[in-house]
Amino acid sequence: MPKYFYLKYDMCDKNFAVTDATEQNSNFKMLHVDHMEAVSILFADVVGFTKLSSSMDARELVELLNDLFGQFDDLAKNNNCLRIKILGDCYYCVSGVPDPISDHADNCVKMGLDMCNTIKRFQRSTSPDLNMRVGVHSGHVFSGILGSKKFQFDIWSTDVTIANHMESGGVAGWVHISEATKRHLKADFTCYNGNGVERDTFLRTMNIKTYFIKPEEHVTRSPRFLRSRFKSTAVPFGKHSIDLLRNCTTTRLTERRATIDSVLTEGEDTLDKQIKEKIEESLNRTSKQQQADTPEKKIRRDTFSIVDTHSDLNPYFLYFNDISLEKKFHNVPDKSFKYYIFSSWIVHLSIFIVQMIVHTSAVAIYFFIGGTIVMAVLDSFYWLYLLQYADFAPFKSQKVREGLAFFSDKIVGNIFVRYLVSVVVIVIVMASATINLSTCCEVGSLEFRKTLCDFNQSLSSAVLQCPAFNEFFNESKNQFVTNCVKCQNPQYFIYNAILAMLVPSMFIGLNWIFKAVMNVFGFFLYVGLYLTFRSFFNQWDLRHSGVCTNVQAYVPLIERGIYWMLIEFLALVLFERVIERTNRIGFIWRHHSIIKNEEHQLARDDHTHLLHNILPSHVAEHYLHDATQGELYSNRHPNACVMFASIPGFDTLYSEDDINHMGMEWLRLLNEMFHEFDMLLEQPEFAGVEKIKTIGSTYMAATGLKESDTVNDYHIYTMALFSFALREKLKEISYNALNDFEFKIGINTGPVVAGVICAEKPLFDIWGDTVNVASRMESTGATGETQVTKNVEIALTRKSLQLRHKGAVFCKGKGELEVYLLITPQEYNI
Repeated sequence: MPKYFYLKYDMCDKNFAVTDATEQNSNFKMLHVDHMEAVSILFADVVGFTKLSSSMDARELVELLNDLFGQFDDLAKNNNCLRIKILGDCYYCVSGVPDPISDHADNCVKMGLDMCNTIKRFQRSTSPDLNMRVGVHSGHVFSGILGSKKFQFDIWSTDVTIANHMESGGVAGWVHISEATKRHLKADFTCYNGNGVERDTFLRTMNIKTYFIKPEEHVTRSPRFLRSRFKSTAVPFGKHSIDLLRNCTTTRLTERRATIDSVLTEGEDTLDKQIKEKIEESLNRTSKQQQADTPEKKIRRDTFSIVDTHSDLNPYFLYFNDISLEKKFHNVPDKSFKYYIFSSWIVHLSIFIVQMIVHTSAVAIYFFIGGTIVMAVLDSFYWLYLLQYADFAPFKSQKVREGLAFFSDKIVGNIFVRYLVSVVVIVIVMASATINLSTCCEVGSLEFRKTLCDFNQSLSSAVLQCPAFNEFFNESKNQFVTNCVKCQNPQYFIYNAILAMLVPSMFIGLNWIFKAVMNVFGFFLYVGLYLTFRSFFNQWDLRHSGVCTNVQAYVPLIERGIYWMLIEFLALVLFERVIERTNRIGFIWRHHSIIKNEEHQLARDDHTHLLHNILPSHVAEHYLHDATQGELYSNRHPNACVMFASIPGFDTLYSEDDINHMGMEWLRLLNEMFHEFDMLLEQPEFAGVEKIKTIGSTYMAATGLKESDTVNDYHIYTMALFSFALREKLKEISYNALNDFEFKIGINTGPVVAGVICAEKPLFDIWGDTVNVASRMESTGATGETQVTKNVEIALTRKSLQLRHKGAVFCKGKGELEVYLLITPQEYNI
């Protein structure tokens, strides 16, 4: 289908064909049809193709069709035409859709002339009997799709019917145009009297005056750029048609250059040298641009573009200016949070070990045990992983484990809970670094010790030799040491504090400002405690400062500790800012990557959905998973079953008057019918039925296209049941529409060739004599009857279905054929 239509109506939407609630009657399904005025329609038929195809195998036939119709698609592009459908060997297109253009008639006429010239090239390489019969008419059309399965873009209107009869009433090798088309021509074409009314009854009824245009008198330049069959560069449909193949641009450049080279080497139709140079210059320039834009450069450019565009961070506080992005950043679950708590506990344990070695205290033991319990509970997500292997009875309970898992998920998934838990853990560790200060004894101040030292120095050596005084001094010294031995190494309180201030930085996933605030809190907490209990530190200073010789040059331990913690604080703040920025840029990249992956997956799902709606499921899977790049799909099915089902008289109801909204109501009813018919395909018993196409009000389907369905001719039986279901559904629609529509159905079975042709607008179709006979079964049948061939009768009789012999019927190209009528079982309300 055209790209504009695909985008306009969102064809990938799973609810594409749902009820249209905007319409006055909400019972109708959504109608996706546009009305276009002033267009020209071209129908072209390949004369002699049926005879040629009968002598070719499946792959040769599909390659021929792909090459021929691929060239027609190229011609349509060159002439501003839009290909609508391919019906067997019939090709039709329109000019003036979707955008109105004034020279639509000229475009279709040039298209027809190019097609006639193109088929002559095929005559030399395939068969001299091949020719083109082309008809063109101008008017208005409705364009769109009907039904809900196997979408196929189509056009409808009385002018489309006239264009079809312009082709059937034409002559091979000539372009047959109507009077309406001749009036719209702007170019100077030589026209001859066509006398179409003598060859076609419908043209005679509509009193259409026609003309011929001879291709030899209007040679165009377009065919010179076409591909020969043996040097075909037609890109067969594959994964690239759903944006899954790479290097498409490079392939197109190569194809275009190869095409030009092949044309220039031919002896006929030589191009002008200047034209060649200009084209080569354009190709080389495009090629250099493609080579310069390598995938690596593109990825690098896109990466920096992501950062420049989305990482709009505040340079001072490192938060996103986009509030929604900031919320997403904070709401991301931190799966590493358990490791932060566990690392904090390691620091907590290290501090406890130091305290036990340097300053043993019952308070420190109790505080360590309590803090460990709290952190173990808060870190239950990590402990749950370890405890699931434990043999302890409490942890074997499923409820216990579920409770731990629930609690842990709350901690990991809620940003406020994570901050609260982190505050508790940080405070526990910071408090553990100085908890032993509460157990230290009071000692003399530094000033007192300095005074004592000065007093000692003022005593004479004689007095110091006094045994009584010496005994008194030693006793006082021993008493002092006994009472204050627990605080003789207060420097370890500072070391533990420096270690504890590392804990906020271990919570990498938290905001750097929060961690800086916690470090500030710890810094002032320790400074306040050291100043409050400075007498303990003064004692250490007296022992290690040499105060009896040079007191003024010594820096007290508290001041040194403050300097150390201040330097550590500044270093940690810088480190945390770097981590924060890295986390946020990483989040941006992940966020962008997730969005791109979701978009890519959504596009892939949509394209897969659409692909399954334009191709049979097994063919779609072939291109999605099995096909190699550039591989054509073709297959010969030896025992397929083909059905044509038409609604006689329905086309006569079409009228372009105000009551029917210029034919829109006819299309709405036809859309309802096709939609209901398509819904039957979703029933399990009809899983093997493939809708091939719709032609006007005719519904074409086939079974046996999957080898597994042909066992014991079950696929023929399935087609018979499907015909019953179609007739039953049509009767229901007729009752609601206050009409008496009936089907005329023809069924045949035999070998067919199935394949996909044309790259840009892939088309699945089946070809072969079996298809032609099935069509003849429908056209020669009677309204309300299902007419089948002898082979179908044999298969259905084995399945206990009743048939009645009708007799011999003449079929064009086959002569007299014995046919049978299928009798409807009583369980069907027909």
